[in-house]
Amino acid sequence: MKYNLSIKTEKQNLQKVRVFLEKIFKDLHVSDIEANQLILVVDEPAEYEKWKKEQKSLLASKPEFLEKVPASLQAKAMKYFPTEAVAPDSTTASAVTTPTVAKLR
Repeated sequence: MKYNLSIKTEKQNLQKVRVFLEKIFKDLHVSDIEANQLILVVDEPAEYEKWKKEQKSLLASKPEFLEKVPASLQAKAMKYFPTEAVAPDSTTASAVTTPTVAKLR
């Protein structure tokens, strides 16, 4: 199922959000206890954009997933996380650069 609610981000629309979520919870057979444990966070657009820019790609946070990317797409996938060049005097040979592990806050 797909649900969509388009409203202005104003406090007086919170009741519309509550009714909308209650319908979804009913459709999905979510218990009242579970529904009341959920927290809905509504950010101002500027706060959301700031948060969005701080997010890293899945490959940036889980570089081990690169091995699951088909070989034909690995070069393209490399642009989704920062890399460190392999030192020229390194004793291990590598065809690709080593991904930097990014930690999410």
